[in-house]
Amino acid sequence: MPKNKCPFCTPQIENRVIYENNSARLILTQDAINPGQALVLSKRHVATLIELNDNELIEMYLLAKKVAEIFIKTFSYDGVNLLLNSGTAAGQIVHHSHIHVVPRITGDVPIAREWLNPVLQQKEYEPDQTELLHYSKIFKNELEKS
Repeated sequence: MPKNKCPFCTPQIENRVIYENNSARLILTQDAINPGQALVLSKRHVATLIELNDNELIEMYLLAKKVAEIFIKTFSYDGVNLLLNSGTAAGQIVHHSHIHVVPRITGDVPIAREWLNPVLQQKEYEPDQTELLHYSKIFKNELEKS
């Protein structure tokens, strides 16, 4: 999504900003599950998680954590969902990196389960030793490179 078509990069978004730090902005979402539901937007227009630099990602998640703490301590919510969809296949609709901070009340709405693999959910899924070794080796090698 080009920056000039991004709803989070329009001048009107400035009127909705509640708080900002060096890398992120906080706005209320327009389609809330519960009052106060917020979005933490990257200031820089990037579509996905992997396009964020480390500092941007850290500042976005620290802001999301502070908002979550406020929901629980100040507004007495029971819990919080932090959601970041990165890429169309992951359900991302607005292609500007953002984190949903969803305040939750016990029993408010069912927790979304559409992303769960129905085949794996039919039984207790436990990766076998071959699968564990395969992924462990790949993750270890890739993480040690960075």
